[in-house]
Amino acid sequence: MLPFTLVFIGLASGDGIEPSISDTYFTSAGDFFVGALCAIGIFLWAYKGYELLEHEKVADWVIARLAAIGALGVAFVPTLGVITDPLPLAHRLFTAEVARVIHYGFATMFFVCLAIFCLVLFPRTDATEKMSEGKIYRNKIYRWCGGVLVIVIVLMGAYGWYFKNLAPEEQELWKGSSWIFLLESIGVIAFAISWLTKGRSLRSLQNLANRFRCSKA
Repeated sequence: MLPFTLVFIGLASGDGIEPSISDTYFTSAGDFFVGALCAIGIFLWAYKGYELLEHEKVADWVIARLAAIGALGVAFVPTLGVITDPLPLAHRLFTAEVARVIHYGFATMFFVCLAIFCLVLFPRTDATEKMSEGKIYRNKIYRWCGGVLVIVIVLMGAYGWYFKNLAPEEQELWKGSSWIFLLESIGVIAFAISWLTKGRSLRSLQNLANRFRCSKA
């Protein structure tokens, strides 16, 4: 719900849709943005996941805590979209350029960890057990979502490189575009689908809908 809520707050307040999710830090949606990322970060830090299998090297909780650090870093080391008084703490400690690099580093770590969840951790199965048809189907969903996340990460990196190499006057034309916001939203939604599939929440919702239809019949 994060990207949808940010869009709603932006349109309702007159701020509009920002170039990226991170840029909402300095808008009317800023408190919600920081609060949501803190909640996500705390939840991921507390997540323990499954026991490490014999052939595996990295446990769920390690990736979850790296993702948590990434989420909290994005929240507390914002990109300096506008000059504010007082400045955010990160910009009192670092120059704007250093803070921007740190912010992008945390954002990259966050999205890469989400992709690892989808492509590596969620599909894993005990080699001694035969996969059920349901597990095979769910693994396809995880890998599709992970593939979407990888594409999103690559496209955001390509956009950043392309933007950086534009002439200053061309950069001004691209500054108001919301391509990064769109890509980030797609990535977040892809992970949400994967996470809900892993937690069997989607199946529970489908069962609830089926019971509702049966009761009406």
